[in-house]
Amino acid sequence: MKIAIAGFGVAGGALATLLARAGHEVTVFERAPEPGPAGAGFLLHSSGQRVLRALGLLDGIMSHSARLTGLEAFTHRGRRFSDLKVGRSLPGAFVLGVHRGVLFESLQGAALAAGVAIRAGVEVVSARESGEHIMPVDAAGEELGAFDLLAACDGARSQLRQVVNPSLPAPRPAPYGALWGTGLCSGVTEHVHQVAQGTRRLAGLLPVGGGRATFFWGLHADERESLRARGFAAFIEEAGALLPAAAETLRDIGSFAGLTWATWHNVLPPRMVLGRLALLGDAAHAMNPHFGQGANLALLDAAALARNLPDLSAYERERRGPGRFFGRLSAWLSPFFQSRVPLLGSMRDMGLPLLGAVPWCRRQMELSFAGAKDGWFRRLSGNGASAE
Repeated sequence: MKIAIAGFGVAGGALATLLARAGHEVTVFERAPEPGPAGAGFLLHSSGQRVLRALGLLDGIMSHSARLTGLEAFTHRGRRFSDLKVGRSLPGAFVLGVHRGVLFESLQGAALAAGVAIRAGVEVVSARESGEHIMPVDAAGEELGAFDLLAACDGARSQLRQVVNPSLPAPRPAPYGALWGTGLCSGVTEHVHQVAQGTRRLAGLLPVGGGRATFFWGLHADERESLRARGFAAFIEEAGALLPAAAETLRDIGSFAGLTWATWHNVLPPRMVLGRLALLGDAAHAMNPHFGQGANLALLDAAALARNLPDLSAYERERRGPGRFFGRLSAWLSPFFQSRVPLLGSMRDMGLPLLGAVPWCRRQMELSFAGAKDGWFRRLSGNGASAE
């Protein structure tokens, strides 16, 4: 088959490699003039690890990443309200803290070695289908060739999502976001460490290997300017008071220029497939990062599409459940961590320890955190499909 992919992110890079290795002719259209990683660290769970292992990339990625036990979260007074250890509910499982640059370079190298053609500086904004072919269309309205399939891996702001779901309202960014940056960190090495002060302050460190960690600081979009106005030294003091280990990381980052502002969209379109066009990754299920599943879902989407080709309906049946489960779960959890409703923070601080004390509830929380579920009572099988 002759296949076009819009976007060379996690889903696009993995899909391109899988399809090219299977003998398909693959062209990736990437809007960035010089493709590169977007973002900082992320969590690679056992679900995503399986896909990268099948691609032969996991060992190399592991050697440049941090092996983590799970997540610990505390209130600003030092009381732990969440302690999720994936190995407790999935014996032998672990989480990897990975810098996106490490994953991007691995996927790019694998794609090029497999013969994938990457056309940089070309943005696919629409598509036209005629007979047995689909034609990607660029921002100037020009068709980019005829293909048997177009995979939309163009992210949370996907324009191809609207082609599949014409009546879907254009997504609006959430009012909250986070500053992200990576620097030296010696104080947190074996788990993700979060500290929350009510629902107004959220800070964390995600180790990514090499003695480094990604720092994140959640805040409302309208607070950014006042934060910068106080100066970076004041920010280090404020962040260090909430999360002491972050002071080292921020000093290494050095300035606000070393931090990236990222917001997110919460979009669960009703359809993932229309004709010869399929949505993958954030284009298919954009969500906030509070559950850390975006990259893992993207990898599983890529594996499922490659496995089900040319039956796009089978792909949608397999992947619709996980995307909607984690999207809804992330949207439900988000106000308990970032909102202007203080009561929700108090409910989180009291409720999560109580749930964690019940073995069945704790297990479900850990399985969800590990990406091993796609519904309240469904687990994923070894290939990422649902299992009762």
